[in-house]
Amino acid sequence: DQALPLILEQIAQARQRIQFMAFSFTSAPIAEELAAAARRGVLVEGVMEKQNTRGTGSVFEPLRQEIDLLADGNCYIMHHKVMIIDDTIVITGSYNFTGSAEASNDENLAIIHDRTIARLFIEEYRRIRRQAQEPLRCS
Repeated sequence: DQALPLILEQIAQARQRIQFMAFSFTSAPIAEELAAAARRGVLVEGVMEKQNTRGTGSVFEPLRQEIDLLADGNCYIMHHKVMIIDDTIVITGSYNFTGSAEASNDENLAIIHDRTIARLFIEEYRRIRRQAQEPLRCS
Protein backbone atom coordinates (compact mmCIF):
# COMPACT_ATOMS: atom_id res chain seq x y z
CA ASP A 1 0.00 0.00 0.00
CA GLN A 2 1.28 3.40 -1.01
CA ALA A 3 4.76 2.31 -2.09
CA LEU A 4 5.35 5.42 -4.19
CA PRO A 5 6.06 7.77 -1.25
CA LEU A 6 8.60 5.28 0.11
CA ILE A 7 10.40 5.08 -3.23
CA LEU A 8 10.40 8.85 -3.65
CA GLU A 9 11.80 9.28 -0.14
CA GLN A 10 14.70 6.91 -0.84
CA ILE A 11 15.52 8.70 -4.10
CA ALA A 12 15.35 12.10 -2.39
CA GLN A 13 17.84 10.92 0.23
CA ALA A 14 20.37 9.61 -2.31
CA ARG A 15 23.74 11.34 -2.10
CA GLN A 16 26.07 9.64 -4.60
CA ARG A 17 24.54 7.15 -7.02
CA ILE A 18 21.29 5.61 -8.21
CA GLN A 19 21.29 2.68 -10.61
CA PHE A 20 18.12 1.00 -11.79
CA MET A 21 16.78 -1.73 -14.04
CA ALA A 22 13.15 -1.43 -15.11
CA PHE A 23 10.88 -3.68 -17.11
CA SER A 24 8.26 -0.96 -17.39
CA PHE A 25 8.59 2.68 -16.38
CA THR A 26 5.70 5.11 -16.77
CA SER A 27 5.69 6.79 -13.35
CA ALA A 28 6.14 10.53 -13.83
CA PRO A 29 6.70 11.14 -10.09
CA ILE A 30 9.58 8.63 -9.97
CA ALA A 31 11.07 9.99 -13.20
CA GLU A 32 10.86 13.54 -11.87
CA GLU A 33 12.55 12.57 -8.60
CA LEU A 34 15.35 10.78 -10.46
CA ALA A 35 15.89 13.85 -12.65
CA ALA A 36 15.93 16.06 -9.56
CA ALA A 37 18.55 13.79 -7.99
CA ALA A 38 20.70 14.09 -11.11
CA ARG A 39 20.37 17.87 -11.05
CA ARG A 40 21.65 17.97 -7.47
CA GLY A 41 24.74 15.98 -8.44
CA VAL A 42 23.73 12.36 -7.87
CA LEU A 43 24.95 10.02 -10.63
CA VAL A 44 21.73 8.48 -11.97
CA GLU A 45 21.80 5.76 -14.59
CA GLY A 46 19.52 2.98 -15.67
CA VAL A 47 18.53 0.33 -18.16
CA MET A 48 14.97 -0.22 -19.32
CA GLU A 49 13.46 -3.17 -21.20
CA LYS A 50 13.73 -2.29 -24.88
CA GLN A 51 10.20 -3.30 -25.86
CA ASN A 52 8.78 -0.88 -23.29
CA THR A 53 10.89 2.16 -24.12
CA ARG A 54 8.28 3.37 -26.60
CA GLY A 55 5.18 1.99 -24.92
CA THR A 56 2.21 4.10 -23.92
CA GLY A 57 3.20 6.46 -21.14
CA SER A 58 6.87 5.45 -21.18
CA VAL A 59 9.17 8.00 -19.55
CA PHE A 60 12.19 6.65 -21.47
CA GLU A 61 12.63 9.49 -23.96
CA PRO A 62 12.11 12.44 -21.59
CA LEU A 63 14.10 10.80 -18.78
CA ARG A 64 17.10 10.03 -20.98
CA GLN A 65 17.39 13.77 -21.60
CA GLU A 66 18.13 14.10 -17.86
CA ILE A 67 20.04 10.92 -16.95
CA ASP A 68 22.18 8.19 -18.49
CA LEU A 69 19.44 5.77 -19.58
CA LEU A 70 19.83 2.88 -22.03
CA ALA A 71 17.49 0.36 -23.65
CA ASP A 72 18.24 -3.24 -22.73
CA GLY A 73 20.39 -5.15 -25.21
CA ASN A 74 19.56 -8.79 -24.67
CA CYS A 75 17.46 -10.99 -26.95
CA TYR A 76 14.85 -11.71 -24.32
CA ILE A 77 12.74 -9.69 -21.89
CA MET A 78 14.61 -7.94 -19.09
CA HIS A 79 12.00 -8.22 -16.33
CA HIS A 80 13.92 -6.56 -13.48
CA LYS A 81 12.36 -4.02 -11.13
CA VAL A 82 15.33 -2.85 -9.11
CA MET A 83 16.77 0.40 -7.84
CA ILE A 84 20.14 0.56 -6.04
CA ILE A 85 20.87 3.69 -4.04
CA ASP A 86 24.29 4.75 -2.76
CA ASP A 87 25.60 1.17 -3.06
CA THR A 88 23.75 0.24 0.16
CA ILE A 89 19.98 0.32 -0.43
CA VAL A 90 18.07 -2.00 -2.80
CA ILE A 91 14.46 -1.42 -3.77
CA THR A 92 13.01 -4.51 -5.46
CA GLY A 93 9.89 -6.60 -5.80
CA SER A 94 7.05 -7.05 -8.24
CA TYR A 95 6.41 -3.30 -8.29
CA ASN A 96 6.99 -1.85 -11.77
CA PHE A 97 7.73 1.86 -11.83
CA THR A 98 4.24 2.60 -13.15
CA GLY A 99 1.03 4.27 -12.12
CA SER A 100 -0.77 0.91 -12.36
CA ALA A 101 1.61 -0.61 -9.83
CA GLU A 102 0.67 2.16 -7.41
CA ALA A 103 -3.06 2.47 -8.10
CA SER A 104 -4.39 -0.80 -9.49
CA ASN A 105 -2.15 -3.79 -8.85
CA ASP A 106 -1.51 -5.87 -5.75
CA GLU A 107 2.28 -5.53 -5.62
CA ASN A 108 5.13 -6.26 -3.26
CA LEU A 109 8.12 -4.06 -2.58
CA ALA A 110 11.14 -4.58 -0.38
CA ILE A 111 13.57 -1.85 0.65
CA ILE A 112 16.74 -3.58 1.81
CA HIS A 113 19.49 -1.70 3.66
CA ASP A 114 22.47 -4.02 3.23
CA ARG A 115 25.75 -3.34 1.45
CA THR A 116 26.37 -7.04 0.68
CA ILE A 117 23.01 -7.52 -0.98
CA ALA A 118 23.41 -4.21 -2.81
CA ARG A 119 26.77 -5.40 -4.15
CA LEU A 120 25.10 -8.48 -5.67
CA PHE A 121 22.49 -6.31 -7.39
CA ILE A 122 25.23 -3.95 -8.62
CA GLU A 123 26.96 -6.91 -10.28
CA GLU A 124 23.73 -7.77 -12.09
CA TYR A 125 23.22 -4.11 -13.03
CA ARG A 126 26.71 -3.97 -14.54
CA ARG A 127 26.03 -7.14 -16.56
CA ILE A 128 22.75 -5.74 -17.87
CA ARG A 129 24.38 -2.38 -18.64
CA ARG A 130 27.22 -4.03 -20.61
CA GLN A 131 24.59 -5.82 -22.70
CA ALA A 132 22.79 -2.52 -23.28
CA GLN A 133 26.02 -0.90 -24.44
CA GLU A 134 26.90 -3.84 -26.70
CA PRO A 135 23.59 -5.48 -27.66
CA LEU A 136 23.56 -9.17 -28.48
CA ARG A 137 22.80 -10.18 -32.04
CA CYS A 138 19.47 -11.96 -31.93
CA SER A 139 18.45 -14.54 -34.48
